[in-house]
Amino acid sequence: MVARAEGAMENSDAVGLAKAAHKVKGSVLQFSAHSAAAAAEDLEQLGKSGTLRGAESALRTLKEEVDKLLQLLHGMLREMAR
Repeated sequence: MVARAEGAMENSDAVGLAKAAHKVKGSVLQFSAHSAAAAAEDLEQLGKSGTLRGAESALRTLKEEVDKLLQLLHGMLREMAR
């Protein structure tokens, strides 16, 4: 879903960006990843406003937060496999 947000940005598609960010937000909230959700919310609001100004920075933050979540989940899976 983050890739969809990236694609929307590449295509200057603010509506697509808002939709992709909204989906990411819902997904990360399933894991109580509030920092990632806040980053997705920022990106969603930018898309809804119809502007992409600031979206690159917001997307970078979102990717960093999603990466942290994925690392945490992978670590948990490794621990469970022991």
